[in-house]
Amino acid sequence: MLRVGDELITLIDPDAPASEAYRTLRTNILMRNFDRDMKVINIISTTAQEGKTTCVLNLAMVYAQLQKKVLVIDLDLRMPTIHKKLKLKNKKGISDIIGHQADFEEVVLQPYENVDVITAGTKIP
Repeated sequence: MLRVGDELITLIDPDAPASEAYRTLRTNILMRNFDRDMKVINIISTTAQEGKTTCVLNLAMVYAQLQKKVLVIDLDLRMPTIHKKLKLKNKKGISDIIGHQADFEEVVLQPYENVDVITAGTKIP
């Protein structure tokens, strides 16, 4: 079942200019790395409210639309937001793996086809 959050323009309106911008970004990343089997894309910024979560989630969706498996990990342990945008529970996550309180299989959620998510978790290691 798809649960569409406000930030997921690529699902809400695939024909919107913003959706096309995310597909263009995806294509540019793929073309720039066509000769490598790139496994990790890290989206970071120096301040809050710059659109990291929006960018990560929409980029994940456009990769998933190509039938590529995507794992989104919320590493913002102080102010996690990915679980909120996707309306997921943040009971266990990456902080629980780091703290040896959970295994990988316990914390992986799948809110969308081809998109797995590991939330930040509740404990700061």
